[in-house]
Order: sequence, then structure tokens, then C-alpha cells
Amino acid sequence: IVLTGKSCSGKDSVREKLEGYNFNNIVSYTSRPARINEINGIDYHFVERDTFEQMINNNEMIEYRAYNTLFLNKPDTWYYGLRKDTLDTNKKYVVILDLEGTENFIKYYGKKNCFVVYMCCPKSERERRAIERGSFDRTEWNRRVSADEKDFKAKKLNKLTDFTVVNMSDDINDLPKIAKILNRIYIEKFDNKEN
Repeated sequence: IVLTGKSCSGKDSVREKLEGYNFNNIVSYTSRPARINEINGIDYHFVERDTFEQMINNNEMIEYRAYNTLFLNKPDTWYYGLRKDTLDTNKKYVVILDLEGTENFIKYYGKKNCFVVYMCCPKSERERRAIERGSFDRTEWNRRVSADEKDFKAKKLNKLTDFTVVNMSDDINDLPKIAKILNRIYIEKFDNKEN
């Protein structure tokens, strides 16, 4: 399952619930600093910028992108990307990607092996979540919102997405339901013999 959506749309929360259905998280890499409560190797592989650039030069990445940002009034470039891996065909996986990353993931692993879920959430709710996460920076948030508007164009979104989830709140009862539905769809799509 590929989870895609704008910043703070609930992707990480749904991914965590899918892990309860034995989905293995494919962890992306980033050169940005970890936020409060983010764990290296779980939320992202946090690496130095030089390390990320070396992985790019060594052709180790399925996809990556660089974002020029102003964080705490200091200009920086943050990289995000997914490293090439061989996945075990007997396991279920979940990955969080933006639309461009989703396109490249599909090219690398094949459309027949991917189920793309778009997580949709209103901007005001997404901003509330961003503030609650801690380490909120208005300049960086505005950059992310602007990038999302550019990246999540309807034509591309409709072409890539198999299923849309409207995640309006942080209701703890909604997330298990969403994960259960996605697991059931996954089983039906990939003809797993699980119950």
C-alpha cells in the first residue's frame, strides 16, 4: 500500500495502524532534522546531507527530491527519498510518498504490485495537526502548503490513486476502521489467503 497525501493528512497514523495488520513499513530517507517524537529508522532514516547526496551519486535511490527551505531563519536544503530495496514477495508493505515519489515507486515495482491510497484532509485541520506535533515553524509550514498545492494536481492524483480516504479528525476510533478497510481491500486485490 502506498499512502500519499498533503502534509499532516494522517498518513503516518494510518501507517501505524496498518502495522497491526502485519504491514512492514518501508522507511524513507531524509536529511532534515528529526521532529519531536520522531524515531530514526521508524519515521525516517535521518542522514546527513552529504550522506544523502552520496546515495544519489551512487544511484541508490528509487526517487528523491530536494526542498530549499528557511528553517529557524537559516537557509537549508532538505532531501527526501526512497532507497532501492528488494522486497520479500511473501510480506505486506506500506510506504508513505508524495505523488512524484508514488509515480517512481510504481515504475520501479510495477503498478500491479501497488495499491495507492490518497489521504485527504482540510487545510485547517492539517495546520492544527502540524502545530500539535511540536517544532512548528510558520515559514516551513507555508513552504510545505505551497509545495503540496503544486504537487497534488487533480489530473495526476486521479491517474495514480486507487482509493481515497477522507480523514477529517483525529478520532481514535476512525484510524482502526480505516486500517481494517485498507487491509481488506489489500487482501482482495492481491488475492491473499488471510482472514
